[in-house]
Amino acid sequence: MSNVTFSVKSFDPKTSGMDFIDLVNRVIAGRALITFTSTVEIIDPNNIECNEWELGHHQTVIEAKQSDFYANDQGQEIYEHFVDTLLTPAADRIDMTSWGWAGWMTTPEKFSTSNKVITAKAFDQPTCGGRYVTYNKKASLVRTAYKGQFCTWLVARRSNPVAANAKSKGELQWLNWVKWDIDLTSQVDPIHFKLTPAKDAGTKIIKQGKQGDPPPLQPVFDHIWKDNDVWYSLSRGARTLLNKEP
Repeated sequence: MSNVTFSVKSFDPKTSGMDFIDLVNRVIAGRALITFTSTVEIIDPNNIECNEWELGHHQTVIEAKQSDFYANDQGQEIYEHFVDTLLTPAADRIDMTSWGWAGWMTTPEKFSTSNKVITAKAFDQPTCGGRYVTYNKKASLVRTAYKGQFCTWLVARRSNPVAANAKSKGELQWLNWVKWDIDLTSQVDPIHFKLTPAKDAGTKIIKQGKQGDPPPLQPVFDHIWKDNDVWYSLSRGARTLLNKEP
């Protein structure tokens, strides 16, 4: 295990209200943004591990459901398109070009012996909505609803240890977390191609931890990587050999 520790100087999630996207394929959609800016200092008593660690944000979906409601020419709702991700919880996976770790939201920032205090930024911007009319032209979109809950962690990862410590590759330290809601409920005017957000629609922080707090839940996948054509996983600190690509 590593001798380094980390001091969280700031962990600053910021929410936003819902706005409207004018998509070229005639899909009426809404979105809301949450951003994360975190500054952390690596404390390395022996000054030999700083170049081995990186900092980033990891996210897990707790739940997410979307509905798009369609009405006929008389304004009667006759059709609902419903999407339930059934992710309870699951990784909100965004593949990176290298070291693809389920849940990384942006490419992590690197610590170094010359830069022991770094800032990592990330964002998520869920969207909702559907076609402004159905394919058969018999119904128009009149309401959308997307509700979800997410947990985002601030994480340090040992990504490039020296050869003598190769088995520590992928070691994680969970530094902080925030649970947040998103509500993208709106009324839709398909004739004028306009969306009106509901009151209080947008992102909202439910609870924010502090350094040392136990996480509110464990991510499904902490880390998955490939080394010499062999797949490994790291979950809750345990390194496991996988028999196939996940």
